[in-house]
Amino acid sequence: MANEEWIQGMREEFKFTHRVRLSAPQTEPVKGATHGEKGAFHTKVVGVTFDNPDGRNRQDIIAHLSQSSKINLERDRGNAYDSNAVKVVDIDGNQLGFLSKEISADLAPRLDKGAVFNVSISSLTGGGDLARGVNILIN
Repeated sequence: MANEEWIQGMREEFKFTHRVRLSAPQTEPVKGATHGEKGAFHTKVVGVTFDNPDGRNRQDIIAHLSQSSKINLERDRGNAYDSNAVKVVDIDGNQLGFLSKEISADLAPRLDKGAVFNVSISSLTGGGDLARGVNILIN
């Protein structure tokens, strides 16, 4: 039964993070994001099950978050795997994960030119026997 619940949860997560709803955003749509009003869009943080370079476990960091926790986007120009990498960090600079490669490819050049995005946690998922996840709203 737990496995079926996990599969259903993953299906819902996939639907939430991979559909595109165009609702006349004021900025160019971001590929791979679910758009809301005035250019805002929802996406999930990826890489949440990996440890940070300093050895801190991202799952432990996420476990201490709430929906009201402050988070930010931070460029990771030295990333060996993706030159457009964008980290998602908490207010103390602890890395939660990354934006997807597809979304980073769109936002990294904007961040490099000084764009500022308001980022908030829209939901926290998982816990218990399931990996924790973070869904965010970027505006």
